[in-house]
Amino acid sequence: MDVDVNSTATGERCRIVSPHGELDLANAVAFRSTLEGADAADPGWDVPRVIVDLTAVTFMDVSPLRELRAAQARAHRLGGWVRLVHDQPGIDRLLRGTGLIQAFPRYATHADARTNTPARNRP
Repeated sequence: MDVDVNSTATGERCRIVSPHGELDLANAVAFRSTLEGADAADPGWDVPRVIVDLTAVTFMDVSPLRELRAAQARAHRLGGWVRLVHDQPGIDRLLRGTGLIQAFPRYATHADARTNTPARNRP
């Protein structure tokens, strides 16, 4: 899994976590570690802001949802956020089926996630 640190033109820094392939029980611990590193407030950062780019994920079961919820709770406690970028109907169905569709609205791009502009249409 890749973790990038990016800044917007306004200076708002956020990290981008970009898992590839399958996200399931077999790699949930590695995903947790990546998220914990990405949502940690570094010295000089006011709050954790994390974009999880799921566009390269080919399969996802419910296992990573626990890790996403934990990362979201940590970020919210510090005034930050965790936002998901994806375009797969399967991920949308998974979020809807688990009741997390409101907690994790879909963003079409990193720029949309940074500006909190959810996608209008579900994939």
